Amino acid sequence: MKIETRVGLVILLLAAFVCLPAANALAQYQGIWKDGADPAKHNFYIQHYSTGSTLAVYTADAVRFYAFLSDLSDGQFQAVSMDVPDGSKTLSITFISHNHAVAAITNNISHTTTITDIEKKHPAVRTMHSGIWKDATSAFSLYVQDYAAGSSVVVYTFDGVTFQAFAGDLSMFLFSAANLADQSERLDLVFTGFDKGIVTVGPAAAPTYAPAANFTYDVVKAFSPGTLDVGFQFTPTTGAAPFEVAFVDISTIGFDSWSWDFGDGGASAEQNPKHTYSLPGEYEVTVTMSASGLSYACMASETVKVREMGWNPTIGGVVTLSPSGAPLAGVAITADNGGGSTVTDGSGEYSLTVPHGWSGLLTPSLVGYTFSPGSPSFSDVTTNRTLNFTASLQYVPVSGTVTDGETGLALQWVEVTLQGYGSTWTDARGAWSTQVPYGWAGAVSASLAAYIFLPAEIILDGVTSPATAVDFTGAPLQTSITLSGTVTARPEDGGRGIAGVTISYAGDSAGGSTTTDEGGAYTFTVPSGWSGYALAAKTGWTFQPPSIGYSNMTADSVKDYTGFADLVIAGNIVADQSLGGAYLAEVDVVFTSDEGPWSVETDGSGDYSSTVPYGWSGTVTPTLTGWSFDPGFRTFSGLTESVSDADFVGY
Repeated sequence: MKIETRVGLVILLLAAFVCLPAANALAQYQGIWKDGADPAKHNFYIQHYSTGSTLAVYTADAVRFYAFLSDLSDGQFQAVSMDVPDGSKTLSITFISHNHAVAAITNNISHTTTITDIEKKHPAVRTMHSGIWKDATSAFSLYVQDYAAGSSVVVYTFDGVTFQAFAGDLSMFLFSAANLADQSERLDLVFTGFDKGIVTVGPAAAPTYAPAANFTYDVVKAFSPGTLDVGFQFTPTTGAAPFEVAFVDISTIGFDSWSWDFGDGGASAEQNPKHTYSLPGEYEVTVTMSASGLSYACMASETVKVREMGWNPTIGGVVTLSPSGAPLAGVAITADNGGGSTVTDGSGEYSLTVPHGWSGLLTPSLVGYTFSPGSPSFSDVTTNRTLNFTASLQYVPVSGTVTDGETGLALQWVEVTLQGYGSTWTDARGAWSTQVPYGWAGAVSASLAAYIFLPAEIILDGVTSPATAVDFTGAPLQTSITLSGTVTARPEDGGRGIAGVTISYAGDSAGGSTTTDEGGAYTFTVPSGWSGYALAAKTGWTFQPPSIGYSNMTADSVKDYTGFADLVIAGNIVADQSLGGAYLAEVDVVFTSDEGPWSVETDGSGDYSSTVPYGWSGTVTPTLTGWSFDPGFRTFSGLTESVSDADFVGY
């Protein structure tokens, strides 16, 4: 289940805030990102989780932190900060490449936006330490990330609002460092297992920002960042002594030295060693892998279990598919009551060693198949036994219709493709049907020349009963797509269209630029199916969003930008002293320039203001029926700084 709301992240951080599988597509963004200042003014810690969610922690000074949670899609990330009751900031990140992005940080209180280019300075390395850890009461949360440089960052919080950050090097399974803010706290984190540890925080010096914490928690890993870059596997996991186990380094990093500790006093320096255990017991295996000055220690997610010495019988046989008689690989053969399990090989054969005198049920299983016999029983097995199974494939019907969205008529000869399984075609009624193996999961899509279909695909997840109404609607395919919109100033600045804004667009098959007209409108044309982004730019202006992403465009689209000028012209308008000197409200103040006129009104205190772009030239003229003003207008040329005293007197 994905974590999708701010409340969800509060729960994650309060109740939650490695060698596990997950999507690798977003792993490229994990790490520490910074702007180009020296020292950096904007720092982002980004980590993606196997739930499908991405967490970004932002800080400018290592004292105040802001956490953001959302799903990252098509290189776009946007979320409101975790501050309660209302988030104080909004973070938008457009990832242009694996190492370059544009971040927009909006202060939701002052409504100001800071836009900056950021680069990935420290790529993350996913280890058994990486992820979010929590204590047993869900009161404490710990964010851990290792980096390719060999260092680690640890951040803790109790409420998802206030954070404390630590940076240092891991020594085997121990992390120890003082906090980044003022060195007033020291955090010691000991990893006592693959997914458990002990964290202790205590005073280290006189605090600068807040009283130093003092606590100790047992913690467990609550959220993993996905497939690890550092890890190992072993097989088999259990057996009778003497028991040989094969260990395999599955790390994605090119290590050149290994130091294995097999838990029984045995050791090895090979990359993929084998080790024989001679005594019964449970053994925890660790390995330290090194390369180019980097060193990572890793534990296994389970222990090696060695049973008592002695001769143990085997149960073996073959699993074949009915009616062909072909061997069936990948069938799990499980013996309950401590008998263990195995999987059939490419010849459909299996062999399972069970304890001497074992009794219990032997069960074959593979999604989409039924077996005969189902779960035969054994009693007091003291000799080798043979038992064969026959498997029958289960199928489930899947069907739907395809129609023309404009006419409502059936579409014939539409190819309906089931991902990884095959295709079928619609008949004269626009109907299609097929059968899939029980438990099948995948995407269903429709295709026909000169048509586009909605939805683009339908995901079927674990089909266990007839799936009907898997329907698609077709529309004639556009050969070219028009992307357009308007660039306007904020409503409080007159809401005028901004002319002369350059809209630069780039993508997988087309790129170029266009310019907004006098009303701020723009348009450009791209091929159908185009993916890319468009960036707004004009001297003296900042735009929100800074860029707009497009993915597989098959229909015209309208996207707008809002411009924020860099300077402010403000003043006050009052009546002449001979007329009482009162503030004049609702005076229409007209700004005139090459960009066209716009106007704002004075408030009850006679104040007015409007933003203008850097270098602006033009006039500011007050108008109110029955009144004249001194001066009649004010002229500005090549403005390079804000003006706060552009005042007028009415008479």
